[in-house]
Formats: sequence, structure tokens, C-alpha cells
Amino acid sequence: MTIVQHLKSCGVLALRRDSQIYKFGKKTYRRFRSLLIRLSLEEPTGFENALQLAAIARAAGNSQVRDDAKRILFLTVRGWPVHLATETMIAARLRQMGHSVSFLICADSVPFCMLTPVSFPEEDQHNCVRCGDSKATLPGIYFDTDKLYCPPWSMDEVQNVVADWDIEECRHFQWDGFPYGELVYPSVVWFLRRATLKKNDAPLYRKALVSAHATRIGLELKIAAQQT
Repeated sequence: MTIVQHLKSCGVLALRRDSQIYKFGKKTYRRFRSLLIRLSLEEPTGFENALQLAAIARAAGNSQVRDDAKRILFLTVRGWPVHLATETMIAARLRQMGHSVSFLICADSVPFCMLTPVSFPEEDQHNCVRCGDSKATLPGIYFDTDKLYCPPWSMDEVQNVVADWDIEECRHFQWDGFPYGELVYPSVVWFLRRATLKKNDAPLYRKALVSAHATRIGLELKIAAQQT
């Protein structure tokens, strides 16, 4: 089985609503959701909330890794505080259960970012300093982290192919059997707060396609490194 086929099979298995991983994540989120809401109501600042979550993650570090431990990787591209908080809580619980947990984070690895809404200035939408500050707090130093990496030449290949494409051409774009166009379309529409994309949205769509490729290659390289 090639690594592409392996990624596809793992992705389908993990994301199916009847899969054990999906059910565990849903159950853990529901269990901690009330705690997260309570923390946000009782504490004066989000930073202090993050410190409490960091203490939980730090305490989980004392847990022993089981001999049959699973290797669990969190793909954490954007530093959205609420997502980081939820992922850190789930990761801490998994580590208490004896599993090996790590985070794969973005470090200015992709050209398209949605850190802030489209109504914000473009420099804030792709603000690596602010995004990095959030990740430095959660998951922070409490978990092993790796930086998402895709060779520049690989991103350039995709960029050169889609350089002048319109919306429809981008929508049907595939690479190595991966339907990048269909996969990223909902995210681009959501980011722009529209029902459908317009002609002038093509440059941003093309950035999203290159970012999808960089993310996939980064995951493949990470998995390959873990298997050696």
C-alpha cells in the first residue's frame, strides 16, 4: 500500500461518524465543554484560562506511556484559541490513558490562512506571530511538536499549474488522485461568507489549493518519518 492510499484509508476511518476515534473525540468534547464555558465565565481573561489548561497538560506529562500505546497526531494549523483549548484537553486525556501524543503545527508553511475573518486586514489574516503566540501557550511546551513542512519546489509545481485558473477550473482540480478543488471549496466559501464564489475570488482559491497540497505533503512526510 502506498502512503497516499494509507492516508486515504486512515482519513476515512478516523472521520467516519461511527468510528471509535470520532466517537471518543465527540464524547471528550462534550465532557469538557461545560468546563471550558465555566472557565470563560469565572476568569477575567482568556490568558488565565489558558494557564489553567496548560496546568492540566503539564500534569498529564507525568503519565506513563503504555507498551501498546497509540501514536496520535493533532494537525494544528491555525492558532484559534478555542480549538487549541479543546485539542489540548483531549490530548491531555489521551496521554493520561497512556498514549503517545504530539502536535503538527504550521510555521508559515502555507500561503492561505484564516486566522482572522475576511473583514480583518490581510496582514492579520496571515499573522504568524500572533498565531505562534497562541500555540506557545497551548499546546505549548507540554507536548512534542513538529513543524509542517512541504518542499518549496513541490508547492511551486502546483502553483504553476493553477496560476491562471478561474473558479470552475479550480473547483475540479485534482493532484495525485486528491480532489483538492472540492476539498477546499467549502472552507473558501465559509471564509468569504458567501454562498458561491465570484470571479475575483479565484486568486484566493488558488492559494487555498496550494495550501491543501502543502498540508497533505507535510502529513505524508511526517508519517513516513514515524515509520522509519
